[in-house]
Amino acid sequence: MKHSITKKFICIIFSVLFIFSTISSTALASTPSELEKEIARCVSLKNTAHEMAECARALGYPESHVIIKTAQNKWHELNKLQTEYQKQLIYQNDKLAKWRKEYPNATAIYEKLKAKGLSDVTTCAIIGNVMTETGGNTLSVNPYIYGYDSFTTYYGICQWSLYYNPSVNGKSIDGQIEYLMNTIQKNMKSFGGNYEYFKSMTDVGAAAKYFNTYYERGSGNATRANNARIALKYYAS
Repeated sequence: MKHSITKKFICIIFSVLFIFSTISSTALASTPSELEKEIARCVSLKNTAHEMAECARALGYPESHVIIKTAQNKWHELNKLQTEYQKQLIYQNDKLAKWRKEYPNATAIYEKLKAKGLSDVTTCAIIGNVMTETGGNTLSVNPYIYGYDSFTTYYGICQWSLYYNPSVNGKSIDGQIEYLMNTIQKNMKSFGGNYEYFKSMTDVGAAAKYFNTYYERGSGNATRANNARIALKYYAS
């Protein structure tokens, strides 16, 4: 008798913990990696719901019991959510495939900056500047381009001066993004800007101008802002 009570107590505790574990099952997800994590989470919780129901059945509870009904309802909720995430994942992967085909370099920059935790607004603000620096104001950017004037040689997506930034010379897109992220906070601060404020900006045109003023230090703020709007419309519409 005591053993049976213990089993029932464990089953009830298991049920309560499961119910609370699924409260946040509608977490927001937008990128393929986030969606894949949520799909895996749904699968895991569905398995838990199944185990909960089986545990109750093994203890002799009828199908009408609240524990079994709760497990069944949660399983169906999670299955519906998983199906929605899977649809979104297919859409996102199709969209990424389209972007990579049309603008492989700009898309690589977009994905890498997003992976660093930047928002669509700040990511596209940077891309808007890159479009000016190495894309002829288009998304057909060339991350390996060199520029020259009478003072120095420039390289990469931000056309860094190799006199002041010799270590960026010849770096791949990955290396350039790392260099950008390693220098952005210090450089913005040195010119009177604030990186945390930049990250929080919600107007892509203003963010593009801010990045130019406190990082790029180039001309053509209006053009960079317009480029950023084009990038945002393409990548985040």
